[in-house]
Amino acid sequence: MGSSARAEGQSIGLSGFDYASTGYYAFVGWLKPLEGKFDTHNWVLRLWLDRLVYEVDDGSKTVRAHTWGGAVGLTRFFPVGTARVGLGAGFEAREKEYSRPTTLHDDGFKLRPRLELNYNQPLGGPVRLNVIGSTLIPHFDSYGRAQLLYKTNVLDTEIGLSTSGVAGEDYSSWRVGFAFDSMRISETLRLAGGAGVQRREGKTEAYGVITLVVLFGF
Repeated sequence: MGSSARAEGQSIGLSGFDYASTGYYAFVGWLKPLEGKFDTHNWVLRLWLDRLVYEVDDGSKTVRAHTWGGAVGLTRFFPVGTARVGLGAGFEAREKEYSRPTTLHDDGFKLRPRLELNYNQPLGGPVRLNVIGSTLIPHFDSYGRAQLLYKTNVLDTEIGLSTSGVAGEDYSSWRVGFAFDSMRISETLRLAGGAGVQRREGKTEAYGVITLVVLFGF
């Protein structure tokens, strides 16, 4: 989500879909500053619901894990030099089941603490670096993403490169590709997304992401 979108909304709704041949991720979310608009110093409330489906190796066979999740958290944003940094904490609840009988024993319901990081650094002119990350305790299932973006004059769109990685108990992957952010569709709608190559469990595949951002005045 681009800095211009944050600056214009008093709260932000998001809905997105992330697809690769070995699984998909769909989500809806809401971000709300506790006081006023998004700015350098503020607490931001984060509410999230998602659906995650992915393949898992179980000995000589592959099964699909189907999960539903929800998260709530608070992030505190503050300046560090010219950068804007956010540190957050909250909880994630997730229910997992497998597509068929398996020797894996990590299905069922889990409620775990979650830590988050957001780092946004202007690099001069229209270029910025954005890094986000999160981890779940105690097993430290983690996600990280870095994007180098250039703001164009076409619908305020930012374009650039993206790399990300996931490390979990039964799932790990890394990605590299292109990204776009903050594409102005209307006064209240923005579009973000990207595509590229994903490497997971020795398999290389294409992925695609699309996210709709809605700016609210409340």
